[in-house]
Amino acid sequence: KGIEGGLRTDLGIEAGRAKGIEGGLRTDLEIEAGRAKGIEGGLRTDLGTLQGQVQTLDNNVILLDEQLNGVNGEIARAKSEEGVLTRNLTGEIARAKSAEKTLDEQLNGVVGAAGVRTGGEVARATKAEGDEAEARIKAIKDEAEARINAIKVETDRATLAERNITSKLDTHALQLVNHETRLVGAESKLANHETRLISAESNIQRLNRGIAMTAALVTPTIESGNNNAVSFTAAGYEGDTGFSLGYARRISGGLSANLGVASSDQFEEVVVRGGVNFSW
Repeated sequence: KGIEGGLRTDLGIEAGRAKGIEGGLRTDLEIEAGRAKGIEGGLRTDLGTLQGQVQTLDNNVILLDEQLNGVNGEIARAKSEEGVLTRNLTGEIARAKSAEKTLDEQLNGVVGAAGVRTGGEVARATKAEGDEAEARIKAIKDEAEARINAIKVETDRATLAERNITSKLDTHALQLVNHETRLVGAESKLANHETRLISAESNIQRLNRGIAMTAALVTPTIESGNNNAVSFTAAGYEGDTGFSLGYARRISGGLSANLGVASSDQFEEVVVRGGVNFSW
């Protein structure tokens, strides 16, 4: 009974130690899980930022589609790197959960072993298993940090690619603005030339009507023995028509006066002519 009591006391002490180790390991595990969640949150924030920036780039590319065909390859590579980051993040989360499950199983194994071992065996097994668990935790932390550093490198590469794309977009946007400015200037000059051409065509048409009206202006002939004469004359030139109405009156034997009025078929202009005729 004395030996049994001593063994029970040793088992109780070792069980307490095992529980203490278990509590410490759980605390370390919770700390590492918190860090992993913090890293996950930071990576998700970075990914969200990248996704928003990529969406903005996509919208700009749609607007500058004809000018920025060469940038499409850069955007595709940025999206590919974003996918790699997403897959790496998913893998890190899965590994963290797997490590947490493995530690739980190891702790359960330590507690179970403590229930069947005695004295020094329990102490040695507990210490060895605790050292092994701490070594595994350290290995998991080192691997996680290495993977996090690799993800940071990929993030920096994606950021650099994004900046290069943004710079190219800005350059193409400036070129587009320059082309638009030159196009506006060309359109303004073309409109000015068209206005001058329309004005010249209008002047030519007015000149043609004037020639037709002038051609239609004739002096009525007063026949011998008469004192008055009236004439109505029409003439055409380059598709325009002129009309005139003339009147002449004999004042004395060799003296007569005449008056004529002409207009075009548009009735927009009027030409008036008057004169005196001497004959002998």
